[in-house]
Amino acid sequence: MTEEEISNFEKIQAQTQSFHDEMSALARKTPNAAINKFKIKFINKALAECNDILGPGYSPFEDFDLFDEDELPSSSDVAMMLGQYLSCLEKKRADNIYVRSGYYYWTGTEIRTLMPEKINRKK
Repeated sequence: MTEEEISNFEKIQAQTQSFHDEMSALARKTPNAAINKFKIKFINKALAECNDILGPGYSPFEDFDLFDEDELPSSSDVAMMLGQYLSCLEKKRADNIYVRSGYYYWTGTEIRTLMPEKINRKK
């Protein structure tokens, strides 16, 4: 990944996490409440960027791209899907980093990142 791609990745991962945190809090209070069009518009923008970054190999579901703005989803549905996207973003990040001297870097760069959330030991 290029520096620009890494920057875009980190931006959309942070935005998706923020949306997920907000929707999860709302889902705990009112899980079946419909999300308004204003919020869905911005969540869909973030999901469209996620879809571009993830591509078909990392996308959570083949038959889901964006929420239908005419059939407003519930807060729990949105929280669930955002959680799936976050997991897939983390999988792509984990597949594109390496460790050197105890620090994690994006592959092919000197850009530091955090340890993967789940470490899979290759045997």
